[in-house]
Amino acid sequence: MIIEDETFQLYKEYVGFDSKENLERHLSKMRLQLLQHGPPFRCIDTFRFSTPRIRPRFYYSKILEDGQTQSDPLLIDIGCCAGTDLRQLFVDGYPGHALMGVDQSQHYINCGYDLFEDHNHCPIQFVTGDMFTMNLPPKPASVIMTNSLIHLLTSEAQVRALVGRIVQWLRPGGLFVGCHVALPCTGTIERHHTLKYYFGKEDLHRLLQAFHFEHIQMECTPHNDHQPNSPTFWLSFCATYSPPSPSTMS
Repeated sequence: MIIEDETFQLYKEYVGFDSKENLERHLSKMRLQLLQHGPPFRCIDTFRFSTPRIRPRFYYSKILEDGQTQSDPLLIDIGCCAGTDLRQLFVDGYPGHALMGVDQSQHYINCGYDLFEDHNHCPIQFVTGDMFTMNLPPKPASVIMTNSLIHLLTSEAQVRALVGRIVQWLRPGGLFVGCHVALPCTGTIERHHTLKYYFGKEDLHRLLQAFHFEHIQMECTPHNDHQPNSPTFWLSFCATYSPPSPSTMS
């Protein structure tokens, strides 16, 4: 396991780890604990659950600035797993009371408390449930994130249902941001000896437009999945929700 300096800095500042060796032992223990329940996602098997992967995204500075300047900046991370990105946001200055993580697995959320040793002082609210059946949040969100979520869906209908639900949770002018593995065009390819469905970049752009998102920005970065000639890539996106006004619709 290679622990990057940025990862170590998060655990040093938030938890108090004094060496990479001690952190490596802790992360190895947590990996086994996370794998006890739920699907064996590669992000857990390869220790990516422990790394704050949100910082390199082009939209990170934007959402962090909004959190520090807006008066009511609720950010919801859907599919938050152990909540690593949310804790990075908090360390970097996003108000803890305005951060919410949603995941279907209470086990992952509980492991997050063990991972960051903050059972009694975590400033972030975590909720267990399925966003398609959960009640709406108490107030519309300023930002909704779906990191490493869309590539877990298996059809266009599921992606459409996800975006449709998100606009119910998001305030006008709010941001929908995320990052996932994608293809240029929607399709199914063999990956790690199984057929895997990926929603295409252009189809996502069109879908966001259909749900009244504007200022859609996308960025593609290499996807290292250890498969030669793989056409997949990481797709980061940021879009602003701009629903038509009632007067426009009438």
